[in-house]
Amino acid sequence: MQKPGDKISYVITIKNEGTINAILDNESYTSNEDGSPAIKYSNTSPSTNLDAGTQTTFTITVMYDENVEEVPEIKKKTFNAIIEYVQK
Repeated sequence: MQKPGDKISYVITIKNEGTINAILDNESYTSNEDGSPAIKYSNTSPSTNLDAGTQTTFTITVMYDENVEEVPEIKKKTFNAIIEYVQK
């Protein structure tokens, strides 16, 4: 991303390659607040149910804030996604 308004999306696939159905138990998204204020994140959520042999996706979009008027001194930011499924 080089200028305000730029963005990139990452599509993450989660597969249940086992033989037991699973259900979403925990989903959390956090960003490091001491990173660049010009970098913003948004995300979708994966399916709640993940049956054996199926897959689901979710998307994380990273955006360079379109309202930024100066290039910030800090040019990076950490974002964490934790997705946990348990057996039904």
